[in-house]
Amino acid sequence: RRTHQSGRGRGRWSRRVSAALAALVLVVLGWPTAWEQPADAALPTGFAEQLTHTGLDSPTAFDFAPDGRLFVAEKRGVIQTFDSVSDTTPAVFADLRTQVHNNRDRGLLGIEVDPSWPARPYVYVHYVHDAPAGGTAPTYGSPGLDSDPCPTVSGFPHCPASVRVSRLTASGAAMGGETVLLQDLCHPHPFHDGGGMALCP
Repeated sequence: RRTHQSGRGRGRWSRRVSAALAALVLVVLGWPTAWEQPADAALPTGFAEQLTHTGLDSPTAFDFAPDGRLFVAEKRGVIQTFDSVSDTTPAVFADLRTQVHNNRDRGLLGIEVDPSWPARPYVYVHYVHDAPAGGTAPTYGSPGLDSDPCPTVSGFPHCPASVRVSRLTASGAAMGGETVLLQDLCHPHPFHDGGGMALCP
């Protein structure tokens, strides 16, 4: 019995190592420009695939306002909006590129629209701030650039930054201001970022 359990343990360990290596390959190859469904993959019954929006720059997250307005977060730090899912012409709601450190897994990674929109005209975002805890952006990049560098030390990326959660207040069709809700969470390496957000009802 001990031998059998040890074998199962080794199997689980091997699967974990394989998964970790697959994830490492994705990191080494870089951020993909698009995810494509295999040509022979079949959709579940009752589902249909339809391309609604193109031309976005590495979108990472999106959310709908109660009135149907679509907000799309781009990794570089720009938030695009569409009046509805059928609108194909985006407008820039916010440009946070100077504050956002866009390097490897880092960037603007999460977005949520206030469920009481437009009475509460707020959009909440999660991003990696282009500065160490307590620092001022941009530390590694330059104002308004789409991507930012990360210095290396002994051949390994070394650009300590920090994590932010902010509330963006709409003024008309664009952002009127940013209120930082959470900041200065240390983020030592540009790998394995999260960024998912959810608002409790």
